[in-house]
Amino acid sequence: MMVSCSRLYSGGILYMKKMNLTVFAIILLTIAGCAGNNEVVPQASEPSSGVGETLIAPTPYPTPTPYPTPTPYPTPTPYPTPTPYPTPTAYPTPTPVPEPTPTPIPAPTPTPTPMPTPVPTVAPTPTPIPTPSGSVPLLFHSLSGTVTVGGETPPDGTVMEARVGWYISDPVTIYNGVYVIVLAPNDWALQLESITFHIGDKQATETVQYDGRTMGYNSGFKLTFP
Repeated sequence: MMVSCSRLYSGGILYMKKMNLTVFAIILLTIAGCAGNNEVVPQASEPSSGVGETLIAPTPYPTPTPYPTPTPYPTPTPYPTPTPYPTPTAYPTPTPVPEPTPTPIPAPTPTPTPMPTPVPTVAPTPTPIPTPSGSVPLLFHSLSGTVTVGGETPPDGTVMEARVGWYISDPVTIYNGVYVIVLAPNDWALQLESITFHIGDKQATETVQYDGRTMGYNSGFKLTFP
């Protein structure tokens, strides 16, 4: 171990002549480490230049190859701002074309064929039988009383007539449900015939016999119509 440190010390002297102070400092630090191991390093005399030892020059570190400067990425070309689509123009609402209302063709009004107005057949008035010789002319017959139609008093102004055979009396008007009527047929052919009473097409239930030989007068003769 002592021999190794001596050689190292001797070699250090030689290196000092050829190396810079930095290398020398490293050698001194190495020697100091050996002294820490309790070994006495004898001072060596400076070797003569004639010593046959070959000095090995340290291999220099290779110069590091510099990294190539990185090629910068090209600045990306910004995308062009898209052109907005134009707002579509709204189609105008079509104006509805009203369909023409067809003019109705009026149906021809049929002309009614006029019906001939029937001519009422007038029953011929029979010739009254004259008063027989030695007899007086027939006298009139008078009647009066109350009237009901359908169980009720007819309205004022209701018209009524009396009939006997072919003879029809003059019409009379009813007021307050009371009538007064007079017959004068003056026809012996109607002697003792029945007298009937009529309001329009309604006939009273009651009848009375005509007798013109005497003056007939019936008061309180009630007539009842359906």
